[in-house]
Amino acid sequence: MFNKKQKGFTLIELLVVIAIIGLLAGIVLVSLGGARNSAKDARIEGSFSQLKTLAELVYNSVTPNSYATLCETVGNTLNQAQANYGGQIGVLENDVDDQNGGAGPVPVCFAIAAEYCVSAVKNVGTVCVDESGQTGTAVCTTAATDCTP
Repeated sequence: MFNKKQKGFTLIELLVVIAIIGLLAGIVLVSLGGARNSAKDARIEGSFSQLKTLAELVYNSVTPNSYATLCETVGNTLNQAQANYGGQIGVLENDVDDQNGGAGPVPVCFAIAAEYCVSAVKNVGTVCVDESGQTGTAVCTTAATDCTP
């Protein structure tokens, strides 16, 4: 009888390779979760940067100049019905809400003639913007219309 050498992998070898690939894929997926949340937070901060510019446009679009129409007085959210920029305000508000998984809270907004404060919860922390252009981590309230904690 002659000895025939078989080629290929055994079942055990294949299972070990599949297990190692599965373990590596699990590690990669876990590390991507943090990157995904960081990307969502960066998008919220980008929306707030656009909101600063939009707030100045709202201020200059009314006579006398005022931030008062930037926010809804009922519900303390951004005013999507603002006469000149409501559409753009709505897009930003919806984007921030979507980055939080739609669970809210949507940006909190308080505004009077010469001041405004808008804040939102991110995946990690909060972001806030006010009329001075200052960005911070405070949560806006009726008593605090600036972003200093």
